[in-house]
Amino acid sequence: MICGELITWMEYRGVIIFEILCENSMVEIFSYKYLIFNFEHINGGKYVLFDTSTKKVFII
Repeated sequence: MICGELITWMEYRGVIIFEILCENSMVEIFSYKYLIFNFEHINGGKYVLFDTSTKKVFII
């Protein structure tokens, strides 16, 4: 599981792009229909959850 602080997110043609701060580095994570893709090859998962009150992102 990845946990980080949500910086920004946007949706474009069914793809959701999250920018999160994870372990003092900025990470871009791409989500499309329950699959996670990211250029940093961080531990991928199937679900993206984010807590709007704390602005935290969890990838499981």
